Amino acid sequence: MNGPEHYREAESRLGASDWQRQQGDLEDAMHEAAMAQVHATLAVAAATAANLIGEYVELEADAEEWLRATVSTKPRTPVSTKDGD
Repeated sequence: MNGPEHYREAESRLGASDWQRQQGDLEDAMHEAAMAQVHATLAVAAATAANLIGEYVELEADAEEWLRATVSTKPRTPVSTKDGD
């Protein structure tokens, strides 16, 4: 899953948690809420990692690694860090 997919899954799980709570099924509601939190955290990590690309030259290798870990498609071409590269 990529960041936007984790975000959508978090929203979906949160809705499921609310529905379960309304049905009186607190155990399942808590499970869905916990899963929503996991997906929301992963969405934030993916968004943060994507924003590192090109902003912090000294962290470019780490940022590219985060991008590869959080994007479900092929990794992007490395961002140029020097003029003309």
